[in-house]
Amino acid sequence: TVEQKVQMHAARLAHSAVAVDTLLVSLERALANPDDERCRKVALSNATFQSRVGSVPGGIEFLQAVGYEPMHGYLVLQRRDAALLWVGKTALQEAQRSLAYRHSK
Repeated sequence: TVEQKVQMHAARLAHSAVAVDTLLVSLERALANPDDERCRKVALSNATFQSRVGSVPGGIEFLQAVGYEPMHGYLVLQRRDAALLWVGKTALQEAQRSLAYRHSK
């Protein structure tokens, strides 16, 4: 299921606290500001994104699993599926409670 994919990718990210924390903030912003395009778009070429999320195995896959789609050098949240974003947020919060996450802090 989609939920299982989201949880699987979040679990893969648990070894990178920076990636988990960055993605959690991004999802919270997208949920809080659904009409703000800046909160629903990530530049794949952004150096900060690449170092924190893009270069971490599972980072881009996680974003795609919660609904982000590649578009002209960006990952864009086209569909505003709040339920799926909540699944992603919950999965990242679970990852924060893992031993792998705590060891990477």
